[in-house]
Amino acid sequence: MSNKQPLEWRWHAWRSLRREEVSDWPQSIEQFRRHPVAGPNWISITDLAPFDQRVLCGMTSYVGELLVAFDPDSGCFEELGFQKVAEPWDIKEHRGLTRAHDGSFYFGVASLVEPGECNDVPGGRVFRWDPATGEYQALGRPVPHSYLQSILLDEKRRRVYGNTYPIRGFYDLDLNSGDVIFFYTENQPDGPPAMDPDGRVWSMYSHNLGQVHYLCCYDPDSRRMDWTGMRLPAQQRGQKVVAGYFYYWREHLYMGTLIGHLMRLDTHNRIVEDLGSPDPQMSRISCLIQGPDGLLYGTCGDNNGAWRLFSFDGEQFVDWGLIQDQQGDSPYIVHGIIFHGNRIYACETDNPIRSGYLWRADWPQ
Repeated sequence: MSNKQPLEWRWHAWRSLRREEVSDWPQSIEQFRRHPVAGPNWISITDLAPFDQRVLCGMTSYVGELLVAFDPDSGCFEELGFQKVAEPWDIKEHRGLTRAHDGSFYFGVASLVEPGECNDVPGGRVFRWDPATGEYQALGRPVPHSYLQSILLDEKRRRVYGNTYPIRGFYDLDLNSGDVIFFYTENQPDGPPAMDPDGRVWSMYSHNLGQVHYLCCYDPDSRRMDWTGMRLPAQQRGQKVVAGYFYYWREHLYMGTLIGHLMRLDTHNRIVEDLGSPDPQMSRISCLIQGPDGLLYGTCGDNNGAWRLFSFDGEQFVDWGLIQDQQGDSPYIVHGIIFHGNRIYACETDNPIRSGYLWRADWPQ
Protein backbone atom coordinates (compact mmCIF):
# COMPACT_ATOMS: atom_id res chain seq x y z
CA MET A 1 0.00 0.00 0.00
CA SER A 2 1.30 3.46 -0.92
CA ASN A 3 1.05 6.54 1.30
CA LYS A 4 -0.16 10.10 0.83
CA GLN A 5 0.77 13.15 2.87
CA PRO A 6 -1.62 13.12 5.88
CA LEU A 7 -4.33 15.77 5.81
CA GLU A 8 -4.47 18.60 8.34
CA TRP A 9 -7.57 17.83 10.36
CA ARG A 10 -9.40 20.13 12.76
CA TRP A 11 -12.59 19.64 14.74
CA HIS A 12 -15.73 21.62 15.54
CA ALA A 13 -17.92 21.05 18.58
CA TRP A 14 -21.64 21.81 18.52
CA ARG A 15 -22.08 20.86 22.17
CA SER A 16 -19.00 20.35 24.32
CA LEU A 17 -19.09 18.25 27.49
CA ARG A 18 -16.58 16.00 29.17
CA ARG A 19 -17.94 13.19 31.31
CA GLU A 20 -15.73 14.20 34.25
CA GLU A 21 -17.62 17.50 34.44
CA VAL A 22 -20.82 15.75 35.61
CA SER A 23 -20.81 14.15 39.08
CA ASP A 24 -24.32 12.65 38.91
CA TRP A 25 -23.94 10.86 35.58
CA PRO A 26 -27.30 9.60 34.21
CA GLN A 27 -27.85 5.83 34.18
CA SER A 28 -30.86 5.58 31.86
CA ILE A 29 -32.44 7.25 28.83
CA GLU A 30 -35.07 8.83 31.08
CA GLN A 31 -32.39 10.27 33.37
CA PHE A 32 -30.47 11.63 30.38
CA ARG A 33 -33.59 13.36 29.06
CA ARG A 34 -34.15 15.10 32.39
CA HIS A 35 -30.54 15.97 33.22
CA PRO A 36 -29.98 19.72 32.69
CA VAL A 37 -26.32 19.31 31.61
CA ALA A 38 -25.82 15.82 30.19
CA GLY A 39 -29.21 15.73 28.43
CA PRO A 40 -28.61 18.49 25.86
CA ASN A 41 -24.81 18.27 25.71
CA TRP A 42 -23.89 14.57 25.57
CA ILE A 43 -24.17 14.21 21.79
CA SER A 44 -22.63 12.31 18.91
CA ILE A 45 -22.64 13.08 15.20
CA THR A 46 -23.71 9.95 13.36
CA ASP A 47 -24.47 10.98 9.78
CA LEU A 48 -23.57 13.64 7.20
CA ALA A 49 -24.99 15.00 3.95
CA PRO A 50 -24.13 17.99 1.72
CA PHE A 51 -26.61 20.82 2.28
CA ASP A 52 -26.05 23.66 -0.20
CA GLN A 53 -23.02 25.51 1.21
CA ARG A 54 -23.43 23.84 4.58
CA VAL A 55 -23.19 20.31 5.98
CA LEU A 56 -26.26 18.59 7.40
CA CYS A 57 -25.47 16.51 10.48
CA GLY A 58 -27.58 13.64 11.79
CA MET A 59 -27.24 13.55 15.57
CA THR A 60 -27.52 11.38 18.62
CA SER A 61 -29.32 13.62 21.11
CA TYR A 62 -31.25 12.70 24.24
CA VAL A 63 -33.39 15.82 23.86
CA GLY A 64 -34.49 15.16 20.28
CA GLU A 65 -32.21 17.57 18.41
CA LEU A 66 -31.62 15.15 15.54
CA LEU A 67 -30.76 17.51 12.65
CA VAL A 68 -28.13 20.24 12.84
CA ALA A 69 -26.55 22.31 10.03
CA PHE A 70 -22.89 23.32 10.06
CA ASP A 71 -21.63 26.43 8.27
CA PRO A 72 -17.92 25.97 7.39
CA ASP A 73 -17.42 29.70 6.78
CA SER A 74 -18.50 30.79 10.23
CA GLY A 75 -17.78 27.54 12.05
CA CYS A 76 -21.26 27.74 13.60
CA PHE A 77 -24.01 25.15 13.98
CA GLU A 78 -27.77 25.65 13.66
CA GLU A 79 -30.31 23.31 15.27
CA LEU A 80 -33.15 22.66 12.80
CA GLY A 81 -36.19 22.14 15.02
CA PHE A 82 -36.82 18.39 15.05
CA GLN A 83 -37.75 18.69 18.73
CA LYS A 84 -41.18 19.99 17.78
CA VAL A 85 -42.15 16.59 16.28
CA ALA A 86 -39.93 14.31 18.38
CA GLU A 87 -41.26 11.53 20.57
CA PRO A 88 -39.50 10.77 23.88
CA TRP A 89 -37.60 7.77 22.47
CA ASP A 90 -36.42 9.55 19.30
CA ILE A 91 -32.71 9.77 20.11
CA LYS A 92 -30.72 9.53 16.90
CA GLU A 93 -30.60 9.78 13.14
CA HIS A 94 -28.24 6.90 12.52
CA ARG A 95 -27.52 6.36 8.81
CA GLY A 96 -29.05 7.09 5.43
CA LEU A 97 -29.68 10.86 5.50
CA THR A 98 -30.52 11.52 1.84
CA ARG A 99 -31.40 14.55 -0.26
CA ALA A 100 -34.12 13.95 -2.85
CA HIS A 101 -34.31 15.62 -6.25
CA ASP A 102 -36.85 18.16 -4.96
CA GLY A 103 -34.33 19.40 -2.37
CA SER A 104 -35.97 17.78 0.64
CA PHE A 105 -34.19 15.34 2.96
CA TYR A 106 -35.35 11.87 4.02
CA PHE A 107 -34.19 10.13 7.18
CA GLY A 108 -35.21 7.55 9.75
CA VAL A 109 -35.32 7.78 13.54
CA ALA A 110 -33.22 5.43 15.66
CA SER A 111 -33.05 5.02 19.41
CA LEU A 112 -31.02 3.49 22.22
CA VAL A 113 -33.74 1.23 23.62
CA GLU A 114 -32.91 -2.30 24.74
CA PRO A 115 -34.81 -5.40 23.56
CA GLY A 116 -36.63 -5.66 26.90
CA GLU A 117 -38.08 -2.17 26.41
CA CYS A 118 -39.68 -2.80 23.00
CA ASN A 119 -43.25 -3.15 24.26
CA ASP A 120 -43.03 0.25 25.93
CA VAL A 121 -41.91 2.28 22.89
CA PRO A 122 -43.76 3.15 19.67
CA GLY A 123 -40.94 2.56 17.16
CA GLY A 124 -39.09 4.78 14.72
CA ARG A 125 -40.59 6.84 11.91
CA VAL A 126 -39.41 7.83 8.45
CA PHE A 127 -39.41 11.61 7.93
CA ARG A 128 -39.22 14.09 5.08
CA TRP A 129 -37.76 17.49 5.98
CA ASP A 130 -38.32 20.48 3.68
CA PRO A 131 -35.51 23.05 4.14
CA ALA A 132 -37.56 25.73 2.41
CA THR A 133 -40.36 25.62 5.01
CA GLY A 134 -38.62 23.89 7.91
CA GLU A 135 -41.52 21.44 8.11
CA TYR A 136 -41.13 17.77 9.10
CA GLN A 137 -43.52 15.24 7.58
CA ALA A 138 -43.83 11.80 9.19
CA LEU A 139 -44.19 9.25 6.38
CA GLY A 140 -44.70 6.07 8.32
CA ARG A 141 -43.63 3.85 11.20
CA PRO A 142 -42.36 0.75 9.39
CA VAL A 143 -41.94 -1.59 12.37
CA PRO A 144 -43.90 -0.85 15.56
CA HIS A 145 -41.77 -1.12 18.72
CA SER A 146 -38.49 -1.09 16.80
CA TYR A 147 -36.29 1.71 15.45
CA LEU A 148 -34.59 2.50 12.16
CA GLN A 149 -30.84 1.96 11.99
CA SER A 150 -30.77 3.02 8.34
CA ILE A 151 -32.81 4.07 5.35
CA LEU A 152 -32.26 3.70 1.61
CA LEU A 153 -34.46 6.02 -0.45
CA ASP A 154 -35.77 4.66 -3.76
CA GLU A 155 -37.25 7.72 -5.48
CA LYS A 156 -38.15 5.81 -8.65
CA ARG A 157 -40.48 3.44 -6.81
CA ARG A 158 -41.39 5.85 -3.98
CA ARG A 159 -40.13 3.36 -1.41
CA VAL A 160 -37.78 3.36 1.57
CA TYR A 161 -35.78 0.31 2.65
CA GLY A 162 -33.63 -0.23 5.70
CA ASN A 163 -32.67 -2.15 8.82
CA THR A 164 -34.17 -2.06 12.29
CA TYR A 165 -33.12 -2.42 15.94
CA PRO A 166 -33.70 -3.81 18.56
CA ILE A 167 -36.09 -6.07 16.66
CA ARG A 168 -33.61 -6.94 13.92
CA GLY A 169 -35.02 -6.96 10.43
CA PHE A 170 -35.27 -5.51 6.94
CA TYR A 171 -38.24 -3.36 5.93
CA ASP A 172 -39.77 -1.98 2.73
CA LEU A 173 -42.04 1.06 3.26
CA ASP A 174 -44.25 2.13 0.36
CA LEU A 175 -44.49 5.93 0.57
CA ASN A 176 -47.65 6.06 -1.55
CA SER A 177 -49.77 3.47 0.25
CA GLY A 178 -48.03 3.27 3.60
CA ASP A 179 -47.82 -0.51 3.25
CA VAL A 180 -44.86 -2.26 4.86
CA ILE A 181 -43.15 -5.56 4.18
CA PHE A 182 -40.90 -6.79 7.00
CA PHE A 183 -38.38 -9.64 7.05
CA TYR A 184 -36.96 -10.86 10.35
CA THR A 185 -33.22 -11.32 9.85
CA GLU A 186 -32.14 -12.26 13.43
CA ASN A 187 -29.14 -9.99 13.04
CA GLN A 188 -27.92 -7.62 10.36
CA PRO A 189 -25.53 -4.69 9.88
CA ASP A 190 -26.34 -1.27 11.27
CA GLY A 191 -25.20 0.40 8.06
CA PRO A 192 -27.55 1.09 5.17
CA PRO A 193 -28.24 -1.57 2.54
CA ALA A 194 -27.17 -0.81 -1.04
CA MET A 195 -28.97 -1.00 -4.37
CA ASP A 196 -27.43 -2.47 -7.52
CA PRO A 197 -28.19 -1.17 -11.04
CA ASP A 198 -30.99 -3.75 -11.42
CA GLY A 199 -32.79 -2.22 -8.46
CA ARG A 200 -32.09 -5.10 -6.10
CA VAL A 201 -31.26 -4.23 -2.49
CA TRP A 202 -28.45 -6.07 -0.70
CA SER A 203 -28.01 -6.62 3.02
CA MET A 204 -27.20 -9.45 5.46
CA TYR A 205 -29.02 -11.90 7.73
CA SER A 206 -27.88 -14.48 10.25
CA HIS A 207 -28.63 -17.79 11.91
CA ASN A 208 -27.61 -19.33 15.23
CA LEU A 209 -27.84 -16.16 17.31
CA GLY A 210 -25.72 -14.17 14.92
CA GLN A 211 -22.86 -16.66 14.70
CA VAL A 212 -23.22 -17.21 10.95
CA HIS A 213 -24.01 -14.36 8.54
CA TYR A 214 -25.15 -14.52 4.93
CA LEU A 215 -25.91 -12.06 2.15
CA CYS A 216 -29.53 -11.45 1.20
CA CYS A 217 -30.97 -9.73 -1.87
CA TYR A 218 -34.38 -8.06 -1.98
CA ASP A 219 -36.32 -7.55 -5.22
CA PRO A 220 -38.60 -4.50 -4.77
CA ASP A 221 -40.66 -5.37 -7.86
CA SER A 222 -41.60 -8.89 -6.77
CA ARG A 223 -41.29 -7.91 -3.10
CA ARG A 224 -39.47 -11.15 -2.39
CA MET A 225 -36.26 -11.73 -0.46
CA ASP A 226 -33.56 -14.04 -1.81
CA TRP A 227 -31.86 -15.66 1.19
CA THR A 228 -28.75 -16.46 -0.84
CA GLY A 229 -26.85 -18.55 1.70
CA MET A 230 -23.66 -16.77 0.55
CA ARG A 231 -21.04 -16.25 3.25
CA LEU A 232 -18.20 -13.77 3.10
CA PRO A 233 -14.78 -15.36 2.39
CA ALA A 234 -13.22 -14.69 5.80
CA GLN A 235 -16.24 -16.31 7.44
CA GLN A 236 -15.72 -19.39 5.31
CA ARG A 237 -12.29 -19.64 6.95
CA GLY A 238 -13.89 -19.79 10.37
CA GLN A 239 -13.86 -16.09 11.31
CA LYS A 240 -17.04 -14.38 12.43
CA VAL A 241 -17.40 -11.51 9.98
CA VAL A 242 -20.21 -9.05 9.33
CA ALA A 243 -20.38 -6.47 6.56
CA GLY A 244 -21.06 -3.25 8.43
CA TYR A 245 -21.30 -1.00 5.38
CA PHE A 246 -22.52 -1.57 1.80
CA TYR A 247 -21.68 0.70 -1.13
CA TYR A 248 -22.12 0.17 -4.87
CA TRP A 249 -19.14 1.42 -6.91
CA ARG A 250 -17.85 0.63 -10.40
CA GLU A 251 -20.27 -2.21 -11.15
CA HIS A 252 -19.61 -4.05 -7.90
CA LEU A 253 -21.00 -4.06 -4.39
CA TYR A 254 -18.28 -3.22 -1.85
CA MET A 255 -18.59 -4.17 1.79
CA GLY A 256 -16.64 -2.78 4.72
CA THR A 257 -16.45 -5.45 7.39
CA LEU A 258 -16.09 -5.56 11.14
CA ILE A 259 -12.76 -7.41 10.81
CA GLY A 260 -11.24 -4.55 8.79
CA HIS A 261 -11.35 -6.27 5.39
CA LEU A 262 -12.87 -4.83 2.22
CA MET A 263 -15.03 -7.31 0.28
CA ARG A 264 -16.25 -7.05 -3.32
CA LEU A 265 -19.33 -8.77 -4.71
CA ASP A 266 -20.11 -9.34 -8.38
CA THR A 267 -23.89 -9.12 -8.03
CA HIS A 268 -24.56 -10.85 -11.38
CA ASN A 269 -22.26 -13.85 -10.98
CA ARG A 270 -22.51 -13.78 -7.18
CA ILE A 271 -18.79 -14.10 -6.58
CA VAL A 272 -17.30 -12.50 -3.47
CA GLU A 273 -13.65 -11.46 -3.20
CA ASP A 274 -11.72 -10.64 -0.05
CA LEU A 275 -9.58 -7.63 -1.04
CA GLY A 276 -7.65 -7.57 2.21
CA SER A 277 -7.29 -4.80 4.76
CA PRO A 278 -6.16 -1.18 4.26
CA ASP A 279 -4.36 -1.57 7.60
CA PRO A 280 -4.05 -4.97 9.33
CA GLN A 281 -3.89 -3.21 12.70
CA MET A 282 -7.38 -1.78 12.25
CA SER A 283 -10.38 -3.92 13.14
CA ARG A 284 -13.27 -2.19 11.34
CA ILE A 285 -14.14 -0.39 8.11
CA SER A 286 -16.90 1.99 9.13
CA CYS A 287 -17.90 3.77 5.91
CA LEU A 288 -17.34 3.92 2.15
CA ILE A 289 -17.95 6.70 -0.39
CA GLN A 290 -16.83 7.79 -3.83
CA GLY A 291 -14.39 10.69 -3.77
CA PRO A 292 -14.15 13.68 -6.13
CA ASP A 293 -11.48 11.84 -8.15
CA GLY A 294 -13.78 8.86 -8.72
CA LEU A 295 -11.90 6.57 -6.33
CA LEU A 296 -13.44 4.68 -3.43
CA TYR A 297 -12.67 6.16 -0.01
CA GLY A 298 -13.26 4.79 3.45
CA THR A 299 -12.20 4.87 7.07
CA CYS A 300 -10.74 2.03 9.09
CA GLY A 301 -10.16 2.01 12.82
CA ASP A 302 -10.00 0.12 16.07
CA ASN A 303 -12.96 1.66 17.96
CA ASN A 304 -10.45 3.14 20.38
CA GLY A 305 -9.50 6.50 18.93
CA ALA A 306 -7.26 5.50 16.02
CA TRP A 307 -8.83 5.96 12.59
CA ARG A 308 -7.25 6.20 9.15
CA LEU A 309 -8.53 7.46 5.83
CA PHE A 310 -7.81 5.23 2.83
CA SER A 311 -8.62 5.14 -0.87
CA PHE A 312 -8.96 2.21 -3.26
CA ASP A 313 -8.63 2.28 -7.06
CA GLY A 314 -10.02 -1.20 -7.67
CA GLU A 315 -6.65 -2.89 -7.19
CA GLN A 316 -4.61 -1.15 -4.48
CA PHE A 317 -5.12 0.74 -1.23
CA VAL A 318 -3.61 4.16 -0.52
CA ASP A 319 -3.13 5.34 3.06
CA TRP A 320 -4.07 8.99 3.72
CA GLY A 321 -2.92 8.93 7.32
CA LEU A 322 -4.56 9.17 10.71
CA ILE A 323 -7.55 11.40 11.32
CA GLN A 324 -6.24 13.61 14.12
CA ASP A 325 -5.49 17.24 14.88
CA GLN A 326 -2.07 18.78 15.51
CA GLN A 327 -2.36 18.08 19.24
CA GLY A 328 -3.00 14.38 18.63
CA ASP A 329 -6.72 14.41 19.49
CA SER A 330 -8.68 12.00 17.30
CA PRO A 331 -12.22 10.71 16.84
CA TYR A 332 -13.21 7.71 18.95
CA ILE A 333 -15.24 6.15 16.12
CA VAL A 334 -15.62 7.64 12.64
CA HIS A 335 -19.21 6.93 11.64
CA GLY A 336 -19.35 8.64 8.23
CA ILE A 337 -17.45 10.81 5.74
CA ILE A 338 -18.48 13.11 2.91
CA PHE A 339 -16.69 15.34 0.39
CA HIS A 340 -18.21 18.79 0.05
CA GLY A 341 -16.91 22.18 -1.07
CA ASN A 342 -13.22 21.25 -1.46
CA ARG A 343 -13.21 19.66 1.98
CA ILE A 344 -13.64 16.25 3.53
CA TYR A 345 -15.76 15.86 6.66
CA ALA A 346 -15.89 13.03 9.20
CA CYS A 347 -18.42 12.56 11.99
CA GLU A 348 -17.61 11.08 15.40
CA THR A 349 -19.75 8.87 17.60
CA ASP A 350 -19.71 6.91 20.88
CA ASN A 351 -16.85 8.77 22.54
CA PRO A 352 -16.94 7.63 26.20
CA ILE A 353 -15.21 10.69 27.67
CA ARG A 354 -16.51 13.70 25.71
CA SER A 355 -19.13 14.85 23.23
CA GLY A 356 -18.58 13.88 19.59
CA TYR A 357 -17.00 16.30 17.12
CA LEU A 358 -17.35 17.15 13.46
CA TRP A 359 -13.93 16.77 11.82
CA ARG A 360 -12.83 18.46 8.59
CA ALA A 361 -9.77 18.89 6.40
CA ASP A 362 -9.06 20.76 3.18
CA TRP A 363 -8.94 18.41 0.21
CA PRO A 364 -5.83 18.69 -1.99
CA GLN A 365 -6.65 20.08 -5.44
